[in-house]
Amino acid sequence: MAGTTAFDWQAFEQTLFDAWWQDAQGFLAAHPAERIYAFALGGLYREEDGPICLPCLAANSEAAYAEDFGGDADGNPDSLDHVRFHPADWRWPELGSDTTSARLRQAEQALNAEATSGTVAHWRATEARLLGVLVRVCRALAQALQSSRWQAQLTEDFICWLSTPDDGEEADLARQCLGDEVFARIFRGNAQQEEERRRIAALPLDDRIRYHIACLQGIPDASLGLDRAHAQSQREAAQTALWHIGGLRAAHALLPLLDRPMQQWQAAFMLARLGVADGQVIAALRMHVLQPAGKREHENGRDWCAAALGALGDSDWLLQQLDADRAALPVQRIAHGIAHPYRAWNSREDTALIALDYGPLEAALAHRTQAVSMLQALASELAPGSGYCRLRAGDVAEAVRGLHSPHVLVRMHAAAIMGERVLGDAAAQQLLPALAHAITHEAELPVRRLAMYSLRDWRQDCAPWRASIAQAAERDASEEIRGIARELLRQLPENRMTAP
Repeated sequence: MAGTTAFDWQAFEQTLFDAWWQDAQGFLAAHPAERIYAFALGGLYREEDGPICLPCLAANSEAAYAEDFGGDADGNPDSLDHVRFHPADWRWPELGSDTTSARLRQAEQALNAEATSGTVAHWRATEARLLGVLVRVCRALAQALQSSRWQAQLTEDFICWLSTPDDGEEADLARQCLGDEVFARIFRGNAQQEEERRRIAALPLDDRIRYHIACLQGIPDASLGLDRAHAQSQREAAQTALWHIGGLRAAHALLPLLDRPMQQWQAAFMLARLGVADGQVIAALRMHVLQPAGKREHENGRDWCAAALGALGDSDWLLQQLDADRAALPVQRIAHGIAHPYRAWNSREDTALIALDYGPLEAALAHRTQAVSMLQALASELAPGSGYCRLRAGDVAEAVRGLHSPHVLVRMHAAAIMGERVLGDAAAQQLLPALAHAITHEAELPVRRLAMYSLRDWRQDCAPWRASIAQAAERDASEEIRGIARELLRQLPENRMTAP
């Protein structure tokens, strides 16, 4: 539940405007000879259910842009991804004074208190409302500047917008800040890209697939109106488009790329994301996995072929290769494939869902052929910090089971992914008792540490398990764990019901 005192959004918005308006005027007064083509709010930082850092006001002038980049800037300065519109690279990326900085820090603290005062859904609602506030502040700043005594220092095409690292989000926010007409005029490149996307969407399916496969390789296709420069700029967009198309036709169109060393990893990566476990796809991937170790530039692609097999449920076959007479086949490649379903790649929204199943990992850890090498390889692939998959609601029972696995590596992985507060009360009823038991009964320090971190992520929801946390704070052999437990105890309310 959100905080008991309602957050005053109107006062918050006014505070931001007043601070940045003061900073903008101070900057213009200090640089009377500069012709300013843009102010921007850049550097907005957000961690879901965690901290939010407000953006900074940035500015740049035509003279500074010419002096700092001159002819070195690539491409046409008509799209958001051009350096002309990168606030972090500008001459003045962070404006402010001690007075305004203090006011903004106070506003940021109040915002974070509000954002983290309730559920993850409340945090997301706060984030959405914040974006609306920042858009309105940008529009208000632009209007105030263009009707002020500073207007003569602004270029004819002066703009003020909210800049974020997410290309799709930034384009949408910039359009909201500027309006459709100004956006299309200043950012012609972005407008043209949108027009091109509509043109491609209208093509027959086979032509659309051909287009995106060409972009994936960065090669032109005159018959589809695709030049090399545009193809090379659309590689990442092509991956997303192919995923949305999905199915056998997209998967089969990727297979010829497996035979090309420079494209092999991209094709295998896409096959892993598409999740099409077709016989032809499996056979092609297996053929490349069985290739002996070769040049380093080839190994990345073959590792991704193994990863795709792991994603497509072919871990049993990968494990069988250890028993075959394949001395030239690297154990690390097999481990890479078996570990893939447990890695962060599978938390992407544009990836076919892989249900959590520790069975293949446990089978690999129990396998007797090259057991030591396999254990070392899997431990390297799934080391803490390497990036784990996120726990989903349908996988909670398997995560709890994994926390009781006979294999330390499985227990470590399970403990690490169980801090997903976003899953809500139903998941908490299964996850929190398991984590509380782990921090007091688990023999292995790495598992206890990861379990404690996950328990901490549940914040006040873990209050019923205060006794277990207090036991860890007092008795754990690790000073790190004792410290985390003591800090968590300080954050917990005293009047929560104890665990059953």
